[in-house]
Amino acid sequence: RGRSWDSPRGTGIFMSLVLRPQLIPQQAAMVTLTAAYSIVSVLREDYGVAAGIKWPNDVILNGKKCVGILSELAADMDGLSFVIPGVGINVNQTAFDGELREKATSLLIELRKADPNAPPVCRRQLLLSYLRHMEIAVDALEREGLAGILDQYVARSVTLGRHVKVIGLNGEFTGTAQSIDETGALIVTEDGGGERRVLSGDVSVRGLMGYC
Repeated sequence: RGRSWDSPRGTGIFMSLVLRPQLIPQQAAMVTLTAAYSIVSVLREDYGVAAGIKWPNDVILNGKKCVGILSELAADMDGLSFVIPGVGINVNQTAFDGELREKATSLLIELRKADPNAPPVCRRQLLLSYLRHMEIAVDALEREGLAGILDQYVARSVTLGRHVKVIGLNGEFTGTAQSIDETGALIVTEDGGGERRVLSGDVSVRGLMGYC
């Protein structure tokens, strides 16, 4: 979509994790949701910040984006070969320039709102904790499908119950995000009535990242 990627050296975690889960290709998109759930769990449990998930793949702190996730996969007639969730975590940045100033934040920025003397975060420790959470969550995904993490994902959502704007390949519409189904799709009730099942696209949530 013509967006830039800002990754100052030594400040964040920018990584790709190669997974070969025992899933069918139709379940591959669930891995992205699993990554978001795992990162939010780390931020909440280890660092005490109120992180939330903007469906399907952004992690939000105080209304601003802290983590972005994009996944790619390979599949053939025999099934899913691999899924690679790529994750960018803003960890120790202390400021953002330009339009990012109003849309992005970092873990350190949020920690220093509570304690101005908070030290920089150990990226290695954060990474190891994320990998541990991912291992547990992907195991649950293999055993139970999305049901293995769905309740916890929903509890961490900042999208459900909110007014949203959905921008897809065939246009855009607005409505209220109602639920997430067993495939990971977002169920939206349009402003004009009717229900839409959203599988992909850019979803803006009112009150977050500049959407008024």
